[in-house]
Amino acid sequence: MASTGAATAAPCTWRTARPGHIYAFDFDGREGTLSSGRILLALAPDVGAPDGLTVDAPGDLSVAIYGGGCVRRYTPGGELREIRRVPARQSTSCAFAGDRLDRLYVTTATEGWSDAERRADPAAGLVYRLDPDAVGVTPRPIRPEPAWWATIIGDGVEPASAG
Repeated sequence: MASTGAATAAPCTWRTARPGHIYAFDFDGREGTLSSGRILLALAPDVGAPDGLTVDAPGDLSVAIYGGGCVRRYTPGGELREIRRVPARQSTSCAFAGDRLDRLYVTTATEGWSDAERRADPAAGLVYRLDPDAVGVTPRPIRPEPAWWATIIGDGVEPASAG
């Protein structure tokens, strides 16, 4: 899940197991609720599958494309702005880092691959740094409501303090 981190109504995105879809929701930070769920992006199967994603300061969404060897950057409205290639076809996630959050790191995978597949794609399974023309947003810690959190993890352990 990625959000602009605003304390009030703000867009929020969610990648699901439904192939090729990324959903957007309105997030109310005061109430902690999601509403107005809609498909933001529906990628064709030949593009690859959306995997990990992040949001930059202007609100653009960068999405690692599993099977596509790239990170695709979309406007908040879902228009393709840019495609950044990585040298491995299984891009799995991306995140901004660095002192100014001006570097985009992209992870790649080889999970379940045979030795022959690894030899055929030796650049896979590594982390790559891209220098985008955007910066990320500072992550905002959250502290889920304990009763809800217990339903998620099932053992009554509370999340770590956000402070």
